[in-house]
Amino acid sequence: MQALPTVDETDVEFLDPKAENEKVTDLDAVSIVACCLIAVFTLLTGLSTMMLWSKAKDALKLQRARSLNESPSQSQRRSL
Repeated sequence: MQALPTVDETDVEFLDPKAENEKVTDLDAVSIVACCLIAVFTLLTGLSTMMLWSKAKDALKLQRARSLNESPSQSQRRSL
C-alpha cells in the first residue's frame, strides 16, 4: 500500500485576496474591446431583427394590395 502524499505549508502559496480581486477587476484594453464587441453584436442583432420584421410586414402589405387589386377574371384565369 502506498503512502498518501502530504502537503506542507511551504507547498501552498497564499495570495492576498484584495490584491487578486483588484487584478481580476482591473479594466484593461482587452476587456474594453470585449465589451465593445458584445455591444456591437447585440445592436446588430437587434437591428437585423427589426429589418427582417419590417421586410416581412412590407411583403404582407404588398401581397394584400396585389390580391385586392386583382380583378375576378384574373383570379379565375390563375385557377385554371
